[in-house]
Amino acid sequence: MSDTAVIRTVLVADATLTALVPANRIVVGEIQQAETLPAISIETISSSERKRVADLPGAVLMSARTQVTVLAASYADQRRILDAVANAIKGGRRRVAGVLVASIRRDIVGPDLRDGALGLYMQSRDFQVVYYRPQA
Repeated sequence: MSDTAVIRTVLVADATLTALVPANRIVVGEIQQAETLPAISIETISSSERKRVADLPGAVLMSARTQVTVLAASYADQRRILDAVANAIKGGRRRVAGVLVASIRRDIVGPDLRDGALGLYMQSRDFQVVYYRPQA
């Protein structure tokens, strides 16, 4: 499992968020141009291994910057959904879909963007995801 899968699993489990954006429109990677709005894209911005002597056997501690981008048909929807994303992501050590997550921390919020011709409003928020990736 990767940082993007961890974030997606947490987001689709949140009833408040999925009331605004159905789970099938919360995707890892690129949102298709024909996708119905609103939609959410989840992508890895950067990641690194943190090799430590005290790590769990058979796992590597990973630190990743993960970006969640909201696409909506109005500015009000964009803000409402981005706020719901932030509220859905809770910090703390826990298992997510069988993966031990050391922490998820809210990070920067990107600029408001829009494409007037397409009627598209966009904004992203980054998260720092620290988790144990199983080694083969």
